[in-house]
Amino acid sequence: MTVCKGGRCCAPLAAAVLAQQGGSAVETRAAAIRNWHIGEGAHPVMVEVAARHGYDLSGYRGVQVSPDLLAWADTVLAMDSAVLDALREIAGQDSTGKLRLYLDGRDVPDP
Repeated sequence: MTVCKGGRCCAPLAAAVLAQQGGSAVETRAAAIRNWHIGEGAHPVMVEVAARHGYDLSGYRGVQVSPDLLAWADTVLAMDSAVLDALREIAGQDSTGKLRLYLDGRDVPDP
């Protein structure tokens, strides 16, 4: 699972990239820390940019991360360190081992 602050840009694209690279053996989901865009699609500019690179974000609808969603995921990739800190608070001790940054050791720039 990929997680960003608002759930409209980074996390949906990151999930699509991981799904394409992993093939049918990988199931991905994207979520947001904040509840700003729940039920909305990915940002229109992100949909356009993703399509130019072969990724389809047209069916994406925003969801907020929850303990149940964290329990579903084997790995949770935060787009930046602030999101990672928020995930650690939500996850509790049992899930912290599966939390990490999407880019090992550095933040994905916010669009």
